[in-house]
Amino acid sequence: MVRDGITNYRLAKLLDCSASTVANWLSGKEATMPFLQKLAGVFEVTVDYLLTGESKTPAETGARDIGFDDFTYAMYHEAKELTQEKKDMLLRMARFMRQEHEKESDQST
Repeated sequence: MVRDGITNYRLAKLLDCSASTVANWLSGKEATMPFLQKLAGVFEVTVDYLLTGESKTPAETGARDIGFDDFTYAMYHEAKELTQEKKDMLLRMARFMRQEHEKESDQST
């Protein structure tokens, strides 16, 4: 049983997938973004909440609302096994690239 009386079978029907696919997710296999979005809709939570368990919205944390697109999901998937040092390096690289983009945008206006 998944939640609130919703069985794996019923959830599978809501998501248009097999009950074994739902069982795989529950055992730790990653779901694709379209299914995560449907799952978030069924339980009325964000995809971020499904992936991280964080219940606070960006407004509550003071963070910028960046959304959870395919690129963000891909980065999450690729980086989740990295050491914290490597994750910090990726973050620094992303910030550097954003700053470079902002400089280029400022120069073109």
